[in-house]
Amino acid sequence: MIPLVEPTTDLMDAVRAARDSAAHIFSERAADCQQVEMQAEDDILSWIREPALCRVESGSVAVFAENKLLFYWDEGDAFATADFIGVGPTLRIQVEDSVTLSVLPQALLAEAADIRGKYEALLRQHRQILLLLVGRLVTPEERPQPGFRRFADGEAIITQGDEAEYVYTILEGVADVSVDGVNVGVINEEEIFGAMAVLTGQRRAATVRARGTCSVMMVARDEFASLVNTHPQLFINLLRDMTRTIVSLNERVVSLDGR
Repeated sequence: MIPLVEPTTDLMDAVRAARDSAAHIFSERAADCQQVEMQAEDDILSWIREPALCRVESGSVAVFAENKLLFYWDEGDAFATADFIGVGPTLRIQVEDSVTLSVLPQALLAEAADIRGKYEALLRQHRQILLLLVGRLVTPEERPQPGFRRFADGEAIITQGDEAEYVYTILEGVADVSVDGVNVGVINEEEIFGAMAVLTGQRRAATVRARGTCSVMMVARDEFASLVNTHPQLFINLLRDMTRTIVSLNERVVSLDGR
């Protein structure tokens, strides 16, 4: 990936992780890949009509946010077309020179039990990259940039009852979730948490503590709300990830109440 802003360590770590995930997926599913060659100005979403995972084999693909060139995917980078369907020109992709893509249908990947975990991890990594870069374009003269912080073992990342100021993503490490002092779940790497209280204006419903050292990305409340409004498809996908976490935590709370 070639960013048009100064890359941070966290961004490049996410890029490397996404490349590793993509390499594994396309190696395991090489027989199912379709090769697609396109020229400058070709519309990728017209060529690839069904949601798919694409990897750049040669050339580059430009990514625009609000009609501003944000970065290029180059050889070895992978992206999901679903994040760009129905949101242009807010978030769009464009071939600026000849490019060759390897294409895997999303439906096939979602059903492949042997690589499902890698595929879901790649989607989270991809959205994390977009979040890091798109966030810089949202009224940058007024909005804070995403921040990064390391939390020591046992340190509270968020505390039950506090006001919700940030949305968080664990970039490295694991955190424990508790409600009224009772452990109810775990948050793993690349999972987003803290968004529901930000979106609803409510106080924190749980405490999240680092289990070991955790590296965390923090997006301020106002910036997150603006991103939700300006990039709906991106955050619909993110909210799906959060919904699965909420359902799991609710089931855990119910099981504890039944003891």
